[in-house]
Amino acid sequence: GQYGLYFTTSFFTEQAQREIESDRYPVRLFSGQDIVNILRAGDCISGGKVRADWLATALADRPEQVSDGLRPVSIW
Repeated sequence: GQYGLYFTTSFFTEQAQREIESDRYPVRLFSGQDIVNILRAGDCISGGKVRADWLATALADRPEQVSDGLRPVSIW
């Protein structure tokens, strides 16, 4: 099935979150804090700043190709 991902560097209002939950949309919301937490979990932040080599760090130990032939760009 299809699944939506919505990213913001800010936050989502409580109303928006409730609507998605009540309508049971297949959507995942990512706030600015979620993005920071993902980068921290991936060891992409050092000294309170995003590392210059964050993409290489995030993709380290990833296979070069996946079943569809595309190189992965996700860090989770």
